Amino acid sequence: MRNTTKLKHVLKKYNLCIEMDDDERFTINLMDKAHPVELLTIQADTYAKAVTKAYGLMKKAIRKNLPG
Repeated sequence: MRNTTKLKHVLKKYNLCIEMDDDERFTINLMDKAHPVELLTIQADTYAKAVTKAYGLMKKAIRKNLPG
C-alpha cells in the first residue's frame, strides 16, 4: 500500500502534525478525533517508516475497539 493511501486512512481517524527536526528525524503527533484528549507520538528516521507506524497504530486501535 502506498504512503499516501496509508496517510489518507490515518487522517480519517486522527488529526495529525508532522514535524522534522534538524537531524531529519520525523515526528508525527496523532490526536484521535473521537477522543481529543488522547495524543500519540511516533518518531522514525524516514517519512515512510513514520507513516507506516501511524497506520499500524490506527489498525491496532480499530481492532481493539471491535466487539468480540
